[in-house]
Amino acid sequence: MNGDFESAQYRTDLDWEMVFLEEQFDTAELERREIWRLFEDDYRNKLIVFIGVSFKDPALRRILSIAARAIPRTRHWHLLLMKEPNEPLERRKYRQYSETLKRRNIETMFFRDFTQIEHFVCRISAHAHRPIVGFSGTSQLQLAAAPDDPLSARGLLNHEQVEEFCARSGRALASQNFRVTSGHGEGIGIPAVVGAFDHSPTSARFYLRRRGTTRFSRTAPAIVVPGDTLEQMRERFISELDLLVAIGGQKTSESTSGTIQEIKLAISQKVPVLIVPQAGGDAALFAPELETQVKLAFPDARLVDKICRANAIIAEMSPDDLLGFAATGLPELVGDVIAQLMGAAIRRPRDAFDGAPGSDW
Repeated sequence: MNGDFESAQYRTDLDWEMVFLEEQFDTAELERREIWRLFEDDYRNKLIVFIGVSFKDPALRRILSIAARAIPRTRHWHLLLMKEPNEPLERRKYRQYSETLKRRNIETMFFRDFTQIEHFVCRISAHAHRPIVGFSGTSQLQLAAAPDDPLSARGLLNHEQVEEFCARSGRALASQNFRVTSGHGEGIGIPAVVGAFDHSPTSARFYLRRRGTTRFSRTAPAIVVPGDTLEQMRERFISELDLLVAIGGQKTSESTSGTIQEIKLAISQKVPVLIVPQAGGDAALFAPELETQVKLAFPDARLVDKICRANAIIAEMSPDDLLGFAATGLPELVGDVIAQLMGAAIRRPRDAFDGAPGSDW
């Protein structure tokens, strides 16, 4: 079904302002050739995902007919997402249908249930969106773990390990189509953004205020935010994020650590936060409070559970495991959280804008 369903009206000449019947498909193909030419171009040059389409759907049959007649060649494969039937005979029949579709460059993916299909669609959407992951914190001034803190028994990452973790994370995220940003935090933001820039120059940038004491690294582009205060820079930095990774941090001249300010600002703007407590600092001290803050701020229970589980996975790792995790597991974990965010029943402040922040990349 295509068209404006709400304003459509029944007419005997089938001009309903929508395409619903097979006869209307016939009419649309003759009278609206520009739409079908656009589809033919997409079929040749893009990946199309078919969702909620049965093997016997008349629209799918029409697409296959057009593909056979007008699109003999294409470099691209397309996906049809299908829940696998429970009955063995029905599954065999579905497999036969899928082989027919494969000859027209449509690969059928079978899923156990509709929840899996939803998650897959969210991951595709997240990948196409090129989500922005921000790094907050500093590592040059770390707080030691309290004597009764479980982290003290396993040890903390030292400054060099923190830098290496951030550099690996930045490179790995950029390799998975994420964009990486930071407010230029020493030992955290710089290696993360530089790591992303090394892999893909279009996937990294810093945020700076017009005046300050930061020693600027020239290894990646920077957005200089109008205004002289850190608050203005932080507001712009956080507002464009899809997820914030908080590491280390310690207050200096400010009454509250800048890392804690950015964590709280992210949560208030419905931006998921992942904390790496193995780096110590104010972020580690805030970690026990994170779950409570997330539950209060995010109205979607499944998203809350995903954020809390992701933080638990990170917190349970040893420092040595964490360094290996940065290059392999972190992009997958971040992708899962952002995919859940994209499918969540929430509205973020940034959604009120016509254009998404960061769209100038």
